[in-house]
Amino acid sequence: MHTVRPKILIINTAETKGGAAVACNRLHLGLREMGYDSKMLVRHKSSYDENVIVFTDSKLKLNLNLFLFYIELFILKFFKRKGVDFSLGTFGASLHKHPLVKEADVIHIHWTQNSFLSLAELEKLEKLGKKIIWTLHDMWAFTGGCHYNQTCEKFKTSCNGCPQLKNTFILDFSKQIFKKKQKIYSKNIEIVTPSVWLGRESMSSTLLKNNKHHIIPYNIDFNLFNQKNKIEAKEYFGIKPEKKIILFVSMNVEDERKGFQYLKSAILDLEKADTLFSEKYEILAIGRNNNEKHFNTKVHYTGRLSDFEKISMAYSAADVFVAPSVQDNLPNTVIESLACGTPVVAFNIGGMVDMIEHEQNGYLASFGSEKEIANGILYCTTKDLSANCINSAKFKFDTAKAVGKYLELYNVI
Repeated sequence: MHTVRPKILIINTAETKGGAAVACNRLHLGLREMGYDSKMLVRHKSSYDENVIVFTDSKLKLNLNLFLFYIELFILKFFKRKGVDFSLGTFGASLHKHPLVKEADVIHIHWTQNSFLSLAELEKLEKLGKKIIWTLHDMWAFTGGCHYNQTCEKFKTSCNGCPQLKNTFILDFSKQIFKKKQKIYSKNIEIVTPSVWLGRESMSSTLLKNNKHHIIPYNIDFNLFNQKNKIEAKEYFGIKPEKKIILFVSMNVEDERKGFQYLKSAILDLEKADTLFSEKYEILAIGRNNNEKHFNTKVHYTGRLSDFEKISMAYSAADVFVAPSVQDNLPNTVIESLACGTPVVAFNIGGMVDMIEHEQNGYLASFGSEKEIANGILYCTTKDLSANCINSAKFKFDTAKAVGKYLELYNVI
């Protein structure tokens, strides 16, 4: 018996833009580092990696694909409610005849929205008879178009009249998309979810309940994300060493699902409860300055960070990272924070419970309680949890473990 090295093709809309892209790119790099033939087929490329290939050399075809995405956005403008993510899966590039698709032994689909891979094209990929793995990064694969269901559970029966859409009496997109998926989905597609929660939801869905499911958490490169000297990290961002630092990602302020309102309320409560809070604590925000003053406590904006060293410095400068999402899969930011030795406060929802061990490497707050978020901030900034954070991250998100589990699915024997 000998080991066969299959040709693995990862399909994702972007190489590194977005959480799903970051996650599947880390898997791709892990596969390459372990000697496996992995390539990525994308629309947006952001590195010089010769194994990441834009789906076409033609600027005309590339612009046409982008134009289709703009058409989708234009259509949804009249039907999608503000602040929600919804995709049609109607438009996309022609990928089934691509040379990389033809030569691949395994087609590994990740996040292919924004009109990159249509449902019709997915059906054509299925008919090629190749092994197809689909790693889900949100709920879109088994809903009528929404990426997160909020409180709606129609996906367990049949989607229609989606509460995240308006004007469904004119065009019921959720019903049409759901029926299209029912028609084309094959039981041969194996489903991977990074979190137990997403796996549970997928297995309870009408669309995917009969497919094989596997839970494989994301992996992270600890050479890129690791703990820096805290005093030096704080000084790098112009913060005095004695200040306690609360970190959050400011680019998500307007996204209700990311729960910024709970962080805001928690800090305002802490400011009221302790008149010296703003003297002892400061806030570090990764992302753009939204030009709004939410707190009395001083806020340091890092701007958008793409350099891994600087991102690690931001996590290391913090005494706690707050990720108050009300619904989420397995955020890379939480994994990165833990890898850098910084505990995380989050609600006990979704994939947060897979990453955070209550009062060990962070704090799991009761859902919807800003008071619990506040308690978590105080707890994590008065305990030394760094070693627990790093140890738990290395145990759960090791690249070799993740790659090994995927190789089993690829049938590399």
